[in-house]
Amino acid sequence: MSHFGEWLTYIASIDLIETVQETHHGTKSRLAISILILVRLIPNIFMSAPGGTLADAIDRRHALIGLDICGALCTGLFVLALECESLPLLYVATACQQGIAGLYVPSQSAMIPQLVESDAELKKATTLEGVVWSAMQAFGAAASGWMVDALGTKLCFMVDGISYVVSALCLAFVKGSFNVNEKEADKTNESG
Repeated sequence: MSHFGEWLTYIASIDLIETVQETHHGTKSRLAISILILVRLIPNIFMSAPGGTLADAIDRRHALIGLDICGALCTGLFVLALECESLPLLYVATACQQGIAGLYVPSQSAMIPQLVESDAELKKATTLEGVVWSAMQAFGAAASGWMVDALGTKLCFMVDGISYVVSALCLAFVKGSFNVNEKEADKTNESG
């Protein structure tokens, strides 16, 4: 859910950059888009390690729900950046969103083995996760351009916020405890 919303925000952010550049400078700046790409990539690099620590420290489902709520709140910064026509605020919102994503992925990946009971199911679940991720990359990118054009930038930012809420609600219905268990902790200690 949230991957699709992130694509909407990404394409809407590019649209916002182009609009601000044309309005205030009379030209399009590819440098501003390059900065956006860097701001999207760098937080993931720095937040993945703390995300792994978070995945091992608390119940992974609770971590994902909390991060989804933070992601939903973060989309308000995108709307504010649009209203203020502020590229620096857009970059701050993007860094926040991608920092949350960097924290999110380790808990999501670590939760998968706890959802299945056998190695055969784990292979299927991991494959399914990869297929869904790839489909969202392709479908999200393709659909986002159309949606930004059809719905407008502001509504796309809001749809992204809704996608985080839907993701949190779906996770809330998953039953069970998703703390790191002793067997996983022993494997981590042996390999580390």
